[in-house]
Parts: sequence; C-alpha cells; structure tokens
Amino acid sequence: MLKNLGILALVGLMILAGICYATVSDDKPFIVFVEKGIINKCNLDGTNAEVIMNSNYGEIDQCLFSPSSSHMLYSVLYQYYGHEFNKVYLTNLSEGDTEEKIVLKGDYYFGFHFLRNGDFVAAYGSKVVVDRGWPIAYHKYLAVIGGEIKRFDNNPTEHPANIIDNHSLAIFAKTGKGESNKIKIFDLYSGKSRIIKIPMTLTRMSSPVMSPNGRYLAYYVKGRNGLDAVVYDIAKKKNVNHFTMICRYPSCGSPSYPIWSKDSKTILFDKIFFIYECKNDNATVFSMVLLGTDGSQEKSSMRLYSERNDIWIQDYLTKNKILIMQEDGKAFSLYLSDFSKLHLIKKNVTSAQFCKR
Repeated sequence: MLKNLGILALVGLMILAGICYATVSDDKPFIVFVEKGIINKCNLDGTNAEVIMNSNYGEIDQCLFSPSSSHMLYSVLYQYYGHEFNKVYLTNLSEGDTEEKIVLKGDYYFGFHFLRNGDFVAAYGSKVVVDRGWPIAYHKYLAVIGGEIKRFDNNPTEHPANIIDNHSLAIFAKTGKGESNKIKIFDLYSGKSRIIKIPMTLTRMSSPVMSPNGRYLAYYVKGRNGLDAVVYDIAKKKNVNHFTMICRYPSCGSPSYPIWSKDSKTILFDKIFFIYECKNDNATVFSMVLLGTDGSQEKSSMRLYSERNDIWIQDYLTKNKILIMQEDGKAFSLYLSDFSKLHLIKKNVTSAQFCKR
C-alpha cells in the first residue's frame, strides 16, 4: 500500500440509501478517519469520536472531502477471484443534498485530490517493472471534470503526480540517462500542456514533489551519510534549502515522499535525521525535518515503542498539527504530532486527514 497517498475524509448530513450521515457544525480543525470500513471524525486529541458515514454497500476503503466540505468522495473496495477493484462514489453535501453518484468503477483506485467542487483527480492501477534490480510501480491518472473523464494513460509515472494551483496535473517523466528530468504540466480545464526541465539526472534525484503553487520542487538526493533533503526553486534554477543527513541509525524504514504546506512555504521530510544514541530498549526513532523556502530549518526526533517500525507522515496542517501513520498489520495506527511528541489517536485505521469547515 502506498504510504504517502493517504488522502482522506469528513462531514455529513442525513440518511439516504443505507448511508448514515452526521452533521458537523464545528469550524475548528478536526480529524476524519476510516476505521473498519466506517468514516468517523474526532477532535485533535482523539476525543468525541463520532460516526460520519456507515455504508451498507461494502467496506469503505478511503474517503476524501473537498476543502470547502461541499463534496465527498469515498471508495468501496471489492474483491473478485483474488483481484481488487473499487466503486467510487461522489456525494454533493451542499444545501443538504446527499445524492450519490457512481463516478468510477472497475479499477483499483488508491488516491484522490479535489480540484474544485465536484472535480477531482484520481490515481489508479499500476504496472510493476524491474529497473536495475528494483521493482517500480508505474501509476496512471485520470481527472473527472464536470462529470467527464479525462485519462492520462499514456503518461505512466513511477512518482506520484502533483496538483498545481488546483487546476493542473504535474507528471514526472523519466528520460534517458544523462538527460534532464522533465515534468509535464497538463492544464485540466484549458487542455493546454507544457514541459519543465529540471537540470539533474534521475539517478541523483528521488521522491520529487512540486509545491502547490508550482514554483518549488522538493526531493531527496544522495549525500555523504545517505539521502539529503533539498528544496529547489524552479524559476530561479537554484537550491533554496539543503539539509544534510546526520545519522541513518536506528532505522524506521525508508523516507517517505515529503509533504508541502498548502501555502507552499514549508515542507516536511521524515526519517533522515536522528539524535538519539543507540540503546537496547526496542524503541523506534522517528524524525522529521521542516524546511522553508526562505532557508529555515527545524528538526525533531521522537521515540516510539512498538514492534512495527514502518511509519510516515499522513497529513500536514501546521507544525503543531501533523498526522502520522504507522503500519499495524492489515491496518494502521494513527498519531497526532506537535513536532515534539506522538499522541495515539486510533488503531485499525486505513485513511485519515485534517478537515475544518
């Protein structure tokens, strides 16, 4: 299951077609999560948990609410003779309208991003190939604009695509060895496209993520002690921040894709910085580095006592409001971090996100 694709849920209203909605009136940030196939919400400290939606159609795999909470996407996971696929439902929550529409079905959809109102982008399927001894999954994307589906099947990418200014899709294209990396930008409303060239080879750059405003590119680069974190200004063609890894031990898995703040001013990297000495106490050390486009750097390292050591950043609202997911068998444990410690919110979670109205 992909780590950084955890994108996910909130809000509701009335009963319709076997689905139960709970109204939400709080304008403060809160957490929406899918637990055992049911969408729930709770306060940031995990209290006042409440069911938002319980579907009789099947087990809900993931959900996503639009920034204005006017629309909701949720997918129901099915299995047929060993194959997994989804039915994706779109619900309009504005003005009390809870009509559901099946907008996608047949493929396995593993990520969504709202553009505006009921328009959204979905990641689906994958083709695993072996490149230099490593298995790589190539993702495909489609956009649902005004109810019409636009597919990007001819542009598979090994890196997750990014949404720019809520109207463009940025897809990272792999080029030949020694050539510049190319980022294809598709305007989902005008139909126009353009190419941005990044002057570095793919063998040097990994896990690239464009900022929401399309100005910056964050990525990992091989350094002296492992992977360093870099923020690159695309227009000025220069680095504006570079964090050098200090220690790679003890380990808690490979670094995840970094996550940008919504204002494109800061970005969170994980698992590249450790300050604790090695001890025999079975603790996992989870660390984060917050880099700013102004050159600022902040780092944090926390101890977590668990047999599971695969942990990553799920959602990022502010420095004091970070959602952390940890692998826990078939599901995940959900934590809230204030950049200094981890607070367990829920176990048996499959997706989660911050929301506010």
